[in-house]
Amino acid sequence: MSYIIGILFAISAGCFINLGVLLQKKVINDHLEDPEFLKSLTKSRIWVLGMIIQMILGGLLFYMLAQAFLGPALVPGLMSAGMIVLAIGSTKILGETLKKEEITGILLMIVGIFIFSMSELSIDVTTYNFLDSGFILRISIFTATYLLTAFIFKYFAGKDAKFKGILYAMVSGMIYSLTSIWIGPLVSTITHIFGGTLNLAELILFIPAAVITIFATIFGVVYAQNSFREGQANLLSPLIGVPGQITPIMGYFLVFILTPPTIFSIIFMILGLVIITASTFLLATRQVKLEGIQAESS
Repeated sequence: MSYIIGILFAISAGCFINLGVLLQKKVINDHLEDPEFLKSLTKSRIWVLGMIIQMILGGLLFYMLAQAFLGPALVPGLMSAGMIVLAIGSTKILGETLKKEEITGILLMIVGIFIFSMSELSIDVTTYNFLDSGFILRISIFTATYLLTAFIFKYFAGKDAKFKGILYAMVSGMIYSLTSIWIGPLVSTITHIFGGTLNLAELILFIPAAVITIFATIFGVVYAQNSFREGQANLLSPLIGVPGQITPIMGYFLVFILTPPTIFSIIFMILGLVIITASTFLLATRQVKLEGIQAESS
C-alpha cells in the first residue's frame, strides 16, 4: 500500500510543479511589456499562487513525501506525468489545440509511467544506512565521476561550436541529476528529525547533501540556458532530462547496491524509461512554446 501511495505522491509532485509553472507563465505573458515587470508579478495573486503550488506543494511537500515512500530511483520518472498537465494546460495560454504528436505523447506518457511503476525499484530512505562507509565512498566516487564527465563535456563544448548545444545539454542534465542521488540523505535526515532519532553524524552528512543539491540545481539551470542559446530548444530540452531519468536507476544499482525484486523489474524499468523518454520528445515542442524559448540552430 505504501508503494502505491508513494507513486501517487510522485505523480502529484510532477503535476503540481507544472500546474504552478502554468499559472506563473499566464501572468508573465500578460506583463511582458510592463516596465515594472518583476514588481507586477509579485503583486499578482495568481503568480504568487503559482509559486506556492510549484515550490511548496509540488517541489517540497509531495516531492519529499514521494522520496520518503519510494526513494530516489522511481520518483523522477514518475514525476514526468507533469508533462501531461503542461501540455494540456498550455492550450489555454498559447491559444492552440494539441497536435497529433502531442496527443500521442500524452498517451505514451501514461503507458510509460504505468509500466515504469511496475518495476518496484523503491528505496526505503528512512531505514537505509547512509552512514555506512561503503555508501559514502560509493556516492563520493559516483559524484566525482559525474562532475568530471560534465567538466569534459564543458571543455569540448568550448572547442566544438557544432555540438556546443548538445554538450551543454549533457552538462546541465548530468549536474542536475545528481540531486536525485543526494536527496536520499536529505529526506532521511528530515524524517529522523521529526522522529526524534537524529544523530550528529547524520547532521554532518546533511550539510554536503544540501550544498550539492542546491548548487547542482543552480548550475543545472545555468547550463540549460547556455544549451538553449546554442541549439534547437525543442530537441535539447528533453535531452537535458535524459540523465534525470537514467541517473536515479544507476544510483539504485551502483550507489545503493540494491537488487531488483524480480527479473521483470528490470524489463519494466527499461521499457518504461524508453516510452517516457519518447513521449517527452513528442511533448517538448509544447514545453518550449510555453517557456517562450527562442533558440536558433547553431
